[in-house]
Amino acid sequence: VVLSGEGGDEYFLGYERHKVLISLKDYRDYGITLLDRLFFWLPKFRGKGRIFSKLFVIFKQPISYYFTHMMVMENYSGFVKWKEECRKRNLGPVELDQVFYLGDDLLRKIDYATSLCSIEGRVPLLDCDVIANAQNRQDEMIKDGLSKTILKKMLCQYFPVDLFYRSKSGFCLRPEVLLK
Repeated sequence: VVLSGEGGDEYFLGYERHKVLISLKDYRDYGITLLDRLFFWLPKFRGKGRIFSKLFVIFKQPISYYFTHMMVMENYSGFVKWKEECRKRNLGPVELDQVFYLGDDLLRKIDYATSLCSIEGRVPLLDCDVIANAQNRQDEMIKDGLSKTILKKMLCQYFPVDLFYRSKSGFCLRPEVLLK
């Protein structure tokens, strides 16, 4: 059995995009706007994603911001479908990672990787009580520009502080590993 920290970023608002999404948490943009259409109708150009991300924030369209920021949608019809799915589920901006990224991506990767190694993965941060407490305290998650403050404060009681107050770094396979 191995333990994973999956769910920490998604429920404790650990990604940079959460700083924007938490400020827009009261807004829902389930409909397709002119700005959404422009994003797909305009040809690709350098900086297009950055420009539209800023416009979606200005016009208070957090769901459009999320999907274009994450580059989930490559075509208009898929984008319309996902916006409709958000409406059906009544998802708010900070719930998007929990539903789409964690559930549809990260947990599948963990399941696949642990199965390949004949081990079982456990995700203690996805315990029902942990999730309920995290959801009730979203306003406290980002303090002074730092994310996951509640989680970090708790974990610092048990582990070295420098493990938690450092730059975020993702992980991926290096090209040289793939060539072997």
